[in-house]
Amino acid sequence: MTYAPGPYAAPVPPPQPVDKQVNHLLHLVLTLLTCGAWVIVWALLALIVGAENSQKQRHFQEAMQRYSFELAAYQEDQARRWGQQNQQPPGGPVAQ
Repeated sequence: MTYAPGPYAAPVPPPQPVDKQVNHLLHLVLTLLTCGAWVIVWALLALIVGAENSQKQRHFQEAMQRYSFELAAYQEDQARRWGQQNQQPPGGPVAQ
């Protein structure tokens, strides 16, 4: 026995990623206190955080694209179901 697929829930959009921030004031103070030695750590940290933020944004864009496809399919399915439920009886409307 086979069953027709039932209605399913609408897709949910992916959450917006939160970017990490580098505390530049703290790193400036540490660079001054260490006579410039901390600038290497500061630069590496800024590069790593920037790369992580870029990767998060890329993944978010891919998830948004999948969401838009799923939403379009869901809306088409809902329109099809609504059309099937509200069809005229065979032969057109009944004349009185």
